[in-house]
Amino acid sequence: MTETVGLVGLGAMGLPIGKRILESGRGLVVVPHTNRTPAEELKALGARIAAVPADLARDCSTVLTSLPDVPHVEEVLFGQYGLASQDCVGLLYIDLSTITPSATIEFERKLAAHGIQMLDAPVSGGPMRAAEGTLTIMVGGSQEAYDRARSLLEVFGKNIVHVGGSGTGQVVKLTNQLLISVIMVANAEALSLGVKAGVPLETLLEVIGTSSGSNYLLQNWLPRTLFSGDLDHGFALDLLMKDLNAVLQMAAEAGSPVFGGALAQQLYRSIRATGEEVGRLDYSVVARIFEEVNGVDLRLPEK
Repeated sequence: MTETVGLVGLGAMGLPIGKRILESGRGLVVVPHTNRTPAEELKALGARIAAVPADLARDCSTVLTSLPDVPHVEEVLFGQYGLASQDCVGLLYIDLSTITPSATIEFERKLAAHGIQMLDAPVSGGPMRAAEGTLTIMVGGSQEAYDRARSLLEVFGKNIVHVGGSGTGQVVKLTNQLLISVIMVANAEALSLGVKAGVPLETLLEVIGTSSGSNYLLQNWLPRTLFSGDLDHGFALDLLMKDLNAVLQMAAEAGSPVFGGALAQQLYRSIRATGEEVGRLDYSVVARIFEEVNGVDLRLPEK
């Protein structure tokens, strides 16, 4: 029989993941949240629309969520019309969201009491790689659940690693988010200094791109966002800040200092305070702090 997958969360990542699932020949049932448009788009491709998460328990062997934060995941699982409100013994639940490890561990414990297996499987790569099926997926949970989920994860992921038990997927993802938060600030600070001191951005990138200061953001992310002037796409500042808050919570729970992360948080908060609309822009918008102080623009000329 054809596997049927449930999906809750049809935003920038959930929508392309849903399309990949349909293209794989699997059945798909989706639950819209505040915006019904993505659900209708998937319906036109063959998906069915359910009213509430509890409805997925009847028809789906696996349910995925791709949601903003802990309260949204908790509502889908344990709310009045959540998955756990139904008889879901044998269901596999995979959370693609980025949330705190402590919340994940608690959710896994509560779901196990309902006979539901859970994996935390946050993803990295953005909407473009989701559409291509080349996401990096870091998976936490039991080996049994991972083996069961592997073929589905391969539909939208290329680099899939079982990193350990419950919550470890979130640990790895938040470690990555701490790195990109700090590296983005370092790129903006260093490049704006170099440009102010008289070297064109193109020259800095040519040299640093083959030097020890090179990094993924410099080579792959910033040319599509900050350097092109297009901040309307990418990874929203508000989402980055949510992840960075989770990093600092994880660090506090572990008793670990995160000096760079705390400084980065304050810089992102400072630029966010300049306007509500800024939170929807790519997080490279933090460069505006350094651009304005130095009187420079980190832009490449159009080709």
